[in-house]
Amino acid sequence: MDQRKKKIAKFEREIQILQSRLTNKKMSYVSERITNISDLENTIENAYIHIQRLRDELEKAEPSLTVIEELAKNLHANILKAHDFEFCIERRTTNYCE
Repeated sequence: MDQRKKKIAKFEREIQILQSRLTNKKMSYVSERITNISDLENTIENAYIHIQRLRDELEKAEPSLTVIEELAKNLHANILKAHDFEFCIERRTTNYCE
């Protein structure tokens, strides 16, 4: 009977150790966000505005070649800027402890 009580006591201690490890376990949450996304949005918006202005100019009875060339250059620059855009990503790790 004493052997049985010793085994039970030993198992109870092991259970307590495991429970304490589980309750003290750290959990980590990793989040990422693009910090400069507004820059890309502005570039795309500018390209869209240049497209609208280009269409308006082309619909005129006598479109100005100078205006069309300038709008085309601006549009090309915005498209290249958007194409070569480099995202800045911020990573955060949050640790939760109980």
